[in-house]
Amino acid sequence: MSDDHAGLVAAIGEVIPEAAWQRCYVHFLRNALDHLPRKHGDDCLPRLNEELRRRTYVVRIFPNTESCLRLVRALAVETNENWMEANRYINMDDLREHKKLALRQAA
Repeated sequence: MSDDHAGLVAAIGEVIPEAAWQRCYVHFLRNALDHLPRKHGDDCLPRLNEELRRRTYVVRIFPNTESCLRLVRALAVETNENWMEANRYINMDDLREHKKLALRQAA
């Protein structure tokens, strides 16, 4: 397990070809958070970090980079949807109730 330094990964593969390599969790998380706008970092970082830690603890070792990226992308999408739902400007439940009442009155 190491960071994603190309020379180090190549050296590990050359010296110990049968060894499985996995990217360091801390470096992976730092790189993933580099794509997050700075103004949302303080809000998202603790929640995303906690959820990534919980989910990756279950998996432990990913078979390849793509499988790890799929998990992180899915968590990012889920976090974004939860954030969007929590920060709605219009309460959609009230709108649904209003529509129901309007339909009852029209009938």
